[in-house]
Amino acid sequence: MKFCKACERLLILRETTEGKKVFLCPNCKKVFKAEGNLGLTTKEEVETKEEVGEGVAKKEKGVPGHDFKCKKCGNKSYEITDLGIMYGDEDWIYLMKCTNCGFTERVGDYC
Repeated sequence: MKFCKACERLLILRETTEGKKVFLCPNCKKVFKAEGNLGLTTKEEVETKEEVGEGVAKKEKGVPGHDFKCKKCGNKSYEITDLGIMYGDEDWIYLMKCTNCGFTERVGDYC
């Protein structure tokens, strides 16, 4: 990176009408000579990563969850969602969702 000696702004590399490369200050419009190997890259290729597995798991109805009896339909299979701590001094809160009817119940030590 090069900076303007007058206003200390970042210089922009430009090409003149004759095909020479120069540094231009966008603030004070001064032009500085670009010398030597500038080592600039304008395009970079990114390596593609190898795909692992078969992708995202799909949600299916009736998938076995955790043991917890539903108050609505009596089903004993639930999915648990951890809501985490709301404030620093509170316990963890969990949402227990029935895999059969979808009824959701909040569970935690505050209940």
